[in-house]
Amino acid sequence: MAQEARQRVTVLIIDDDVRMIAVCRQILEYAGYNVLIAQRAEQAIDAFHDHHDTIDVVVVDWKMPDLSGDQVIDHILAIDPEAKLVFFTGYSVDEETSRRVEPKVKALLRKPFHGQQLLDAVQAALGSAD
Repeated sequence: MAQEARQRVTVLIIDDDVRMIAVCRQILEYAGYNVLIAQRAEQAIDAFHDHHDTIDVVVVDWKMPDLSGDQVIDHILAIDPEAKLVFFTGYSVDEETSRRVEPKVKALLRKPFHGQQLLDAVQAALGSAD
């Protein structure tokens, strides 16, 4: 995907770890994406509610202090059932949770991951193999 086209793509990153947000933001912005951030579930849900018409992909962490990633995903899908979601975690996901979450997300990233893996996951969520 050309950088000019990426500039129209907005990614919402949801994670309580400011270091992870900073790294993801740097990778995505360097690649030409617009980036919004949220450090708490309520902030993320509000941001998605207010901007879902301009948010193309949501990258959400599994473990957060206020709600789990799958709970955040459920709130986002209640706002927009067609939302494109990328899920990432540093924890192992049990089989039951995996079965429940996988149909809702376009890509799953395991921490630690490389920048290209994040970019590939966003592209997979967008439905492009570029």
